[in-house]
Amino acid sequence: MQRESSRSAPQKTRRRSCSNSHLTSHYSSDFDDPNLDIDDPDELDDDSPYPEVRAAVANTDDPSIPAVTLRTWVLGLAWAVITSGLNQFMFYRYPSVAISSFVPQLLSFPMGKLWARYMPRIRIFGVSLNPGPFSMKEHVLITIMASVGAQSAYATDIIAVQRVYYNQIYSFSYQWFLVVSTQLIGFSAGGIARRFLVSPPSMIWPSSLVTCALFNTLHSQQYAGAGQLGGLSRGRFFLHAFLVAFVWYFFPGYLCKTLTQALVVTAKRSSCLRRATVH
Repeated sequence: MQRESSRSAPQKTRRRSCSNSHLTSHYSSDFDDPNLDIDDPDELDDDSPYPEVRAAVANTDDPSIPAVTLRTWVLGLAWAVITSGLNQFMFYRYPSVAISSFVPQLLSFPMGKLWARYMPRIRIFGVSLNPGPFSMKEHVLITIMASVGAQSAYATDIIAVQRVYYNQIYSFSYQWFLVVSTQLIGFSAGGIARRFLVSPPSMIWPSSLVTCALFNTLHSQQYAGAGQLGGLSRGRFFLHAFLVAFVWYFFPGYLCKTLTQALVVTAKRSSCLRRATVH
């Protein structure tokens, strides 16, 4: 048995090196991926086989970067209250404006930078007010806290229907437990399906890749083009796309809806009305 295992081990190593050399030649000949080091064959085994994932998600981690800080809790809870409150306030109004998770993701970035620059680096009860530069981990946690409760809860429709159509006004505890219980059912279903919908590497989730790419764009020091292609940096390209998307949505998507709901009252003189009646 020992001889067989000793013979089979070099074969596995050789087969792995052959596959890595094949992948290396494939990646180097077909396209230039700036997030892939083709000189390191072991990176092909540790990284995702999908180029879309490799371009948006890093396969390394720095444990020294602060994540759960006072800055994270303050900004995360503040944006969670603001986004959920505004979305619930605008839920029953038309035309309504829905605040997505990209709003706190974008606005919390300059707020974190300002916090890191102007907040004094002192400790209160052992907690640092300014742990240093605003890190990507803090930014991710703030965005998660703000986006989890950003959408309006469906259970509020039950409370509104009971109040308006059936004149049933219950206590705050009933309303709170109703909303929280229905929300926790969704989180529980997500936790049960995590093994099948999140953990497998084949579950790409393109919308999450967009969010990860935006994090990399905001926190990257420099990035211009892909490999030897050159071109605009990620930050400049995002700024151009943001301005175009804002103009494209704000004027026809919001102002035009407002104009369709506005009533234009036209008044005419009574003499003109009489003339029109006579003719």
